[in-house]
This record gives sequence, C-alpha cells and structure tokens, in this order.
Amino acid sequence: MIEFRVDGIPVPQGSMKVIHGRVIHSQGSALAHWRSAIALAARKAGARPTREPITMTLTFIMPRPKTVKRNHPSVAPDLDKLIRGALDALTA
Repeated sequence: MIEFRVDGIPVPQGSMKVIHGRVIHSQGSALAHWRSAIALAARKAGARPTREPITMTLTFIMPRPKTVKRNHPSVAPDLDKLIRGALDALTA
C-alpha cells in the first residue's frame, strides 16, 4: 500500500474555458501547482505507473468559510471536481 499526504487547500479541476481562442482551466496556475504537488508526493511515496486496477481513498480537508456554521461545506467546490483534479495529477 502507498500512502501520501499533500498539504494545502485543494483546488478543483473546473471546466475548461475558451478565452481569445485559447483553451484554459478556470483555476489556472493554482490548479497547476496543486496537481504538481500531488504528483510529486505520489512519486516520493513510491507510486509508479501501472496497468493494474487500483483502489484509492481520497480525503480533502477544506477550510471552513467564516459565514458558515455547518461542519461540512455545501457549496463549491464540489467533490467530483476535487477528485478529477487529484486523479488527473496522477495520470498525467
């Protein structure tokens, strides 16, 4: 089993946007830094490319907004986009 932790605020992999004929991610450089941090932590933990099926457990710890009193966030970013950003970092 390989385990690793990436400290920082998770950045979701949002939708692609076209601006002036160029396709970009809505999160730009923040997403690139987050994905690089994930890929580096995975390599340091010994993760290697494989064609075998794998099982993953992802835990995202989000900062609590100042105006929200609930324990779990119910606003953006949604879980699908957080997972997509993490998995894309591992498959790139």
